[in-house]
Amino acid sequence: QLEFQKLEGSYPALEDLFESLVVNEALIRHIDLGFSEQGKVLDRASTHLAALRQSINSIESGIDKQIQSFMNKNRAMLSEAVVSLQHGRKTFLGTIYGESASGQSVYFEPEFLTRMQNELQGLKSQEADEIERICRETSQLIGSESSQIRADLDTVADLDAIFARATWGAKNDGVV
Repeated sequence: QLEFQKLEGSYPALEDLFESLVVNEALIRHIDLGFSEQGKVLDRASTHLAALRQSINSIESGIDKQIQSFMNKNRAMLSEAVVSLQHGRKTFLGTIYGESASGQSVYFEPEFLTRMQNELQGLKSQEADEIERICRETSQLIGSESSQIRADLDTVADLDAIFARATWGAKNDGVV
């Protein structure tokens, strides 16, 4: 729109096309506020999403601290100080409880970690729900403006074609 505003008044024959363009500033602000250029839903899209992500980060940090503390306290009971992810859960490879099909590794998840992992999974589910809500709301806003957006797209395509022909004509000394 800014490019076309610079041109207004310079091309009287195209004035009707320029004037037919309608930009919904509120819709643009909504999209810019909520989405990155790569399409990621940003924390600032809603206060609820920001709070959920802050809680997720806090719990993930707490899990890491608790795991390190647990491993430091129980180092003598662990055959290896290795933490792995098993079905979305952090587990300890060692000799404490449960074993893999090969019998080479055993898995142990202490109660504190189970509670924290369950809370984390619940928050991630809420985050996914909030992202879906934000996307649905944005889609509805865009949908309600779809006729105007389509008309603007057609107008911009016409203007682009006109200016492309004019540029080509000027470069090639074209005349009508």
